[in-house]
Amino acid sequence: MVAARDIRKKSIFCIDNLNTSCTVGDITEFVTNELSIEVLNCFEAKPRRRRGDNDFAFHLYKACCDSAPWPAVLPSSPSRCH
Repeated sequence: MVAARDIRKKSIFCIDNLNTSCTVGDITEFVTNELSIEVLNCFEAKPRRRRGDNDFAFHLYKACCDSAPWPAVLPSSPSRCH
């Protein structure tokens, strides 16, 4: 039995606490050009709500990237984004 196509390994990163002026294009360009990681898809998501916080003064994005390792110079933790 043979697969119809190869399945590409991907990683999804939650990029949080960004200025509201940031866009999907900004995130994609930065990750691609500065971190040398191929972005397969990027979209804005709803930030986690903090207790009593009704105003979101920041943006959250999810980036689906090639399975390359996330650069050690950037903090990373297991995603709590849903």
